[in-house]
Amino acid sequence: MGTTPDLPTVDTNADVFIREETPADVEAIYQLNVAAFRTDAEARLVDSLRRSGGLILSLVAELEGEVVGHIGFSPVTITTTPPPTSTSTSISTSAPAPSLEETLGASDRIGVNVGVSAGVGLAPIAVSPTHQRRGIGASLIQAGLSHLRSRGDAPFCVVLGHADYYPRHGFLRASTFDIRWERPVPEDIFFVQELVPGGLGGVRGVHDFELFDESDSTMKQVRESDLRVKFKDLPETVQGGCHARVWLPETPPAELDVVIMYHGGGWTTGDDWNVPSPEVEYLNEKGIVVVAQQYRLAPHARFKEITQDITDGYEWVWAHLAQHVGASSVRGVAVTGWSAGAHLACLVASETIRLSLPKPKAVMVTYGLLDVNYPAYSLPIPEPDGDLVHRALEGMCETGVPHQPPEIVTPRVAWLQNQLRDATLLPYLYGDPAHPLPLPRTYNPIALLTPSFPPTFVLIASADKLLDPQQSRNFRDRLQELGVVVGSAEVPMEHGLADFAPDNDEMESMYRPWFEQGIGPGLDWVVQRLSE
Repeated sequence: MGTTPDLPTVDTNADVFIREETPADVEAIYQLNVAAFRTDAEARLVDSLRRSGGLILSLVAELEGEVVGHIGFSPVTITTTPPPTSTSTSISTSAPAPSLEETLGASDRIGVNVGVSAGVGLAPIAVSPTHQRRGIGASLIQAGLSHLRSRGDAPFCVVLGHADYYPRHGFLRASTFDIRWERPVPEDIFFVQELVPGGLGGVRGVHDFELFDESDSTMKQVRESDLRVKFKDLPETVQGGCHARVWLPETPPAELDVVIMYHGGGWTTGDDWNVPSPEVEYLNEKGIVVVAQQYRLAPHARFKEITQDITDGYEWVWAHLAQHVGASSVRGVAVTGWSAGAHLACLVASETIRLSLPKPKAVMVTYGLLDVNYPAYSLPIPEPDGDLVHRALEGMCETGVPHQPPEIVTPRVAWLQNQLRDATLLPYLYGDPAHPLPLPRTYNPIALLTPSFPPTFVLIASADKLLDPQQSRNFRDRLQELGVVVGSAEVPMEHGLADFAPDNDEMESMYRPWFEQGIGPGLDWVVQRLSE
């Protein structure tokens, strides 16, 4: 791709200019995506698209000779379906658990069934962590759309992304045009924009999703959940309540063994599809039913409401899951989670003791926040936009919000950053932002431990740069002091890398030892406890 002199050079930083990529930029683009996403998934994705001829437009933002931003566009098609019922604007939220790239933007590697209408998809978009929140991402989007309009060969552009971000750049909900993604996603995160007048005229149907070359895929597909049920009505929330997503083994037994998974995200972001597909599939292959549950999210909800939701969800599994899947009963339940979700797995286990409910047969926690009074966050947190922080409390409470790439700082993310910078997140979630340390034992996993706590497997990520792994070791040691049955493993893994699917050969080579040394033994340990 050659340079394009007439591309816009405007930006909030006058020294930043935007141009098409050149061969000399390839390595810089790769490293930029690695830095922006803290994984090489998107970087390898861009390389794969480039090799496949699917990177039809690739722009970089340059500052003083350094590539500080990148955006890619790829071809998509929309396959027309017969009107009217098959083009319903009602998009089901019973979606499969997307991988990291699906959440960030499905169209970034769309290859595409032959369909009636061809357009482009936006993504990935990345900005250097040291240059974010300067408007570089917005300028890349506008420059890319402007260039595509000037070429005139793409009538429309689709993107999967945050509900608050993309409408600022002229995108409308795809459901407005009776267009839906092939794999069901929430209606408010799938967008489309005309690039030429009438570009969406008569376009109705399904946006097809396929990889260019299965043999060169950077994407590990996640199968659709078998069931999604609202287990708790909450009319005051955006989603109307808390939902549970269920994955069944190929031949579900009459008596169910169940693992409930709780997603991370600082109690502020995440959804019931943000659970790791390798663990779901591994457990299904061993005959275990997997359930991922939503809970109310901060800032509208605090630990009191969140604990109520996960406890209600736990009781729902015992009382109603068997009926929903045609089984006779639930034989046993285990709980597991990552980061904030690990904290919640411990809370629900403690609640079963307090409320005299059937205890989990096992608990598995991975790089969890297990001591609210331990110095928790060690990574530098960027200063958030004050206006965004204030907007976070507007509107209704959410029970599911997809994770977003670092460049997209939503009001919710800005609020979380502000709480982390001020060290007020945990006091806020307790109900009093001004409460000094130490915080009460009420929602503190390590303080709630008793000799009757369920058998627990502690997976320690020794390379965790967000939460000090020592707190996990302390948690393990306290369990052992109390005489609780304990399993443990320590692997050289960073925070957040166990709860998504490895989606390329390099990530697979890193993930496999983690799985063999820690994740897999932990799951086997849980399965053994369920069988007892």
